[in-house]
Order: sequence, then C-alpha cells, then structure tokens
Amino acid sequence: MQKPISVRVPEELKSDAKEVLEAIGLSPSTAVRLFLTQVVKQKGIPFELVGDRESHIHVQPEGRG
Repeated sequence: MQKPISVRVPEELKSDAKEVLEAIGLSPSTAVRLFLTQVVKQKGIPFELVGDRESHIHVQPEGRG
C-alpha cells in the first residue's frame, strides 16, 4: 500500500526542481521515492551535506503549518 507524503517547500524551489526533473524525465513524486529508497538502503542521507545547514534548511514541527 502506498501512502501520500506532504512536503512544504518554497514556491521557487518547487518550480525550479520540477523543471530540472522534467528535463531528465522524472516527476517530483518519482524523485522523492528514489530519494527515500536510497535513504533506506544507505541508512542515511545519500549525499554529502555541505555548507551552513542552518541558513538553508528550515525544519518545522509536524502538525504545524
């Protein structure tokens, strides 16, 4: 059984990512599924995190929007 996931991202990020993904033949849903599959297989983030995470990542507690 598949379950939906809702993710809040800035509108520009969503638009830019969708454009890139479409250019390589992927939908955003497929890209997220690929990412989550790799997280499970590698037991972590499947790429190196670099830079100042605090200025680029905003984590909002679940259930608040």
